[in-house]
Amino acid sequence: MSTDIELPGQELSDERRQMLVDSGIRGGYLDDPEVLIREVCGQDDLDAMPNQPFAWVTDANGGNPRGLLFGWRDAAGAVRWQCRPDAPPVDDKGRPKKYLFIKDGAPRYGIRSDAGDKSIVWVVEGTKQSHAVASYLGDAVTVVGIPGVTAWSGGGEDRWNLPPEVIRLCAGRDVYALPDADAGENPNVYEAMEKLAKAVGPAAKSVKFIPCPGGGSQGIDDYLAVFDTDEERANILRKLPSDAYHKPAKRKPPARLRRDEKRQAKEEQEAARAESIDEVMTAFGEGRAATDESGQRRVSDGSVWMREGGGLAVADLGTAILESPTPVATTPSGVVSVYIRRGVYVVTERALTSVSAGVLGNHFTPSNSSTLGQWLDATCDAEGRVLPVGQTGKPFINFRNGMLHIDTLELHPHDPKYMSTRQVPCDWNSDATCPTYLSWLIDRVGEKQVHVVEEAISQFLDESRTPNKGLFLFGPSRSGKSTMLSIAEAMAGDSELVAALSLQQLGKDHFASAELYGKALNIAGDLPKGHIEDLSVFKQALGEDPITANRKYGRMFTFKNTAAFLMSANTVPTVSEESSAYLNRIVPVSFPKTYQGKEDPTVKDAILAELPGIAVRWVLARRAHRARRYRWLTPHPAVAAAFGQASDRVARFVADCCIVGGQRSARPGREGTDFGGTGGWRTGIEAPLSDCHEAFKAWAHDEASRSMGRSTFRARLEVQPGFNWVRDPIASDSRSTNLIIKPRAQWGATRWSVDSPDDLIRVLFPEEHAKATQAVEAPKGDGVVVPLPHRTPQRSRSLFQSTYAQEN
Repeated sequence: MSTDIELPGQELSDERRQMLVDSGIRGGYLDDPEVLIREVCGQDDLDAMPNQPFAWVTDANGGNPRGLLFGWRDAAGAVRWQCRPDAPPVDDKGRPKKYLFIKDGAPRYGIRSDAGDKSIVWVVEGTKQSHAVASYLGDAVTVVGIPGVTAWSGGGEDRWNLPPEVIRLCAGRDVYALPDADAGENPNVYEAMEKLAKAVGPAAKSVKFIPCPGGGSQGIDDYLAVFDTDEERANILRKLPSDAYHKPAKRKPPARLRRDEKRQAKEEQEAARAESIDEVMTAFGEGRAATDESGQRRVSDGSVWMREGGGLAVADLGTAILESPTPVATTPSGVVSVYIRRGVYVVTERALTSVSAGVLGNHFTPSNSSTLGQWLDATCDAEGRVLPVGQTGKPFINFRNGMLHIDTLELHPHDPKYMSTRQVPCDWNSDATCPTYLSWLIDRVGEKQVHVVEEAISQFLDESRTPNKGLFLFGPSRSGKSTMLSIAEAMAGDSELVAALSLQQLGKDHFASAELYGKALNIAGDLPKGHIEDLSVFKQALGEDPITANRKYGRMFTFKNTAAFLMSANTVPTVSEESSAYLNRIVPVSFPKTYQGKEDPTVKDAILAELPGIAVRWVLARRAHRARRYRWLTPHPAVAAAFGQASDRVARFVADCCIVGGQRSARPGREGTDFGGTGGWRTGIEAPLSDCHEAFKAWAHDEASRSMGRSTFRARLEVQPGFNWVRDPIASDSRSTNLIIKPRAQWGATRWSVDSPDDLIRVLFPEEHAKATQAVEAPKGDGVVVPLPHRTPQRSRSLFQSTYAQEN
């Protein structure tokens, strides 16, 4: 075949071409102008056609000129055009007219490919269906397309007769007819295919029918579109003739039901649907599996939610779910949530999957569940059924026995109107106590820190406001930090509400922030001591700023953090030098006493058994915070100073590597780096600023931390406790710091560190005096730096203290 006519419209754009490829047609086939598929980009393309057959398809009458043109070439080479607008006009009954032909000029068939006189003939129903087959098998078989299942038939006396040239084309050949998948369900399709075989008659060697894979009225192009590669699609088509049958379907479909039978069938379907929804949604709302009369797990007849022609009746099912006694709502991230009668919305994708599986039974598929979820998400969003995940704006705490008003302590019945997505896993009992918990907490942190830790940790109970302080527990291992975090996790009630992101992860992994969405807690236990360079997400999270997040392989969305940050570390990680915003968002609590080797494995279970009593204390702590108009209790000054200095890299360097105003060594020395550079520093004698900065860079390298400029280093050094400028002992006309840098072999935390647990024990537990620390007199001349006897350090001008005081 060759094209010697002027082709209307435009060549296919890349977008149109891809659309057709996605519809089951091979891309290379579309590149050939002989296939007669053209694009209509506007009214001019239609008006330029000879005799303007589609000039009436305009925006003015409800149609749209943009779309596609399909040419149908007969055996003599004449072409008739078919138009498929993107927005088709509708008939007098409101039904869209998807494919348009010239009035009184519709083709009865079209030759899609001609593989020679002896080739097999495929008669394929449908425009794109016949192109799909020809695109993959056109070199081996002759493909004849028919616009519709009855379109091949003539009118009047020619009714149910094929054009003579088609009969001659089939003569002496094997003929396969490929209708859409409803041949076994639609009696009209079945009858038309029977008459097609009769019309071909004995001229053909044989006539058989290929069952189209799939269900409903799906065409072969729809089925091929499921597969991604041309090889897969071609293999599918080659296998189809092996299932060919001498009738249009294995069973002849029954005749259409009469009107009264249709009414009765519809009533029965509606009753079955109502029973399906009521049983499944009621059971889910009560937190149990749906069961039948015998108590066995109920398997729903999901067929009542399938369309007559196949496929999920998604609008019917979605509407029934929305109207059921168990409400559903969506979230800003598109997760459809289901309300259970215990008083809380379940914000997980598994909730809707569970409902879908229960309603659809054996007709459940991930595809059906996804389709239902998308419909419910869009509908809930349009109707305003959107959960304010984690922040309801209402001062209520969800307990198992009701909604507690934080300020009045009145308990109200559960109701979906509270839009609550989390629940404390116990009843509210104002008389509950927790003596084991309280004595344990006092023993771990001291009475002076109890109210501070409970105020900070209780933030997540209040869904009316976003948390704006992070609780940071620090101290040696086996000191109780993990137990405290476990209590908070248990109080959250659902592991789905707890994230576990470290500050380092938030600074480095750009997908990490999405895990905070909708969470009640972010518990980062045992933080690594590595330096934290990027605090931007942390500051956004606790600054009530919008966070734009991106789930891996998911869509981007914007949210406000609702998770309270609870962190712990044995060694407090250092942060960047611009650390005031970070420290201003931290409530530090020290756990200074270690119980290494003396752990009680039963204490955690004993404490968790007192969860109702702990809840009372935490609720009262939050209530008191609200009564103070959200002003925070001040952390213990010694704890604040220790944490602030430990977070400061320069303070850590001084504590690990230097003696402030210490005794000179009898044998001063000089050391340098082993990773390049020309710097070095004095040891055992007062060091100038340049030497201190070189030593700091070496220490930062060892700690896998970024260095800092000398001017910034100097500014931070000058505010360290006990720091002074002195005359340089070597160059008398210069000045030096009063820092004596220890030999590198002695670098590391010492008992003289500003965050020494012994120092904090002495302050937090005055009744438990630690033994006085004695300086060790080392042998003279061995190069060991000996600290001066311990004295009470000067009040620190730490950045933490100054910024925190401004808020109080």
